[in-house]
Amino acid sequence: MAKKTRLRFLVKPKLQIGITLEIMMILAMFIAVLIGFMYLIANQNVPILENFLIRRQFEAGMHTFIYELIGMAVVVLIGVFIFGIYVTHRIAGSLFAIERYLDQLLEGSSNIEDLKLRKNSDLQPLADRINRLRKRLN
Repeated sequence: MAKKTRLRFLVKPKLQIGITLEIMMILAMFIAVLIGFMYLIANQNVPILENFLIRRQFEAGMHTFIYELIGMAVVVLIGVFIFGIYVTHRIAGSLFAIERYLDQLLEGSSNIEDLKLRKNSDLQPLADRINRLRKRLN
């Protein structure tokens, strides 16, 4: 039998996107706090910045830096989203296979093979237990 290859990374979209968005929210809050602290520091009265021209140059440079930081944060968040979908695919793919296998068992399929997941799957112990349960019930 030819090996099946799936090209979909969103096997369980609600689960995968939900977990990824939670990670992104934590990262976004961290970045927002960092930018907020930098903005507060930039607005402190620093003695060297009492000169109007120097202060103006500093503020312009700081605003440019903050905008660049926001731009980098957006790029990082997009990267985290893509990486998060990839990482959650490993678990969601295994869950998808387990759900399909259990559906076959519930339908009463008699000559069903053992549940097989990818090598190094974190859910392999669960698959092994399901296989033992199926053998015990038959």
